[in-house]
Amino acid sequence: MIYSPKKKKDCMFQFATSNYGGNKIVKDTDLITFDEAKELWNKYLPEFQKCVEEEGSPEMAIWIKCDHSENYVESFKHIHGYDVVIEHGHMYIKEPAKL
Repeated sequence: MIYSPKKKKDCMFQFATSNYGGNKIVKDTDLITFDEAKELWNKYLPEFQKCVEEEGSPEMAIWIKCDHSENYVESFKHIHGYDVVIEHGHMYIKEPAKL
């Protein structure tokens, strides 16, 4: 998927964890630029992986084309802990088998 507006603030970022201690919203932004959302994605990716390794259930998303901070129009990238597998310290996103 290609999405690359220059400086328009029409994106949002969310990261939450869930484990035996309950749910925790780690980061939930108002409108930000796409570049800012990508920076946050990369910043929180190691914490996402750590949560999966500790048998938690994290969720992370970049939302695009948003008019206001409660307008979740389209996800650019949205992953859950069950969407990934970790092998030898590297995290991979599972893809569905195509028929």
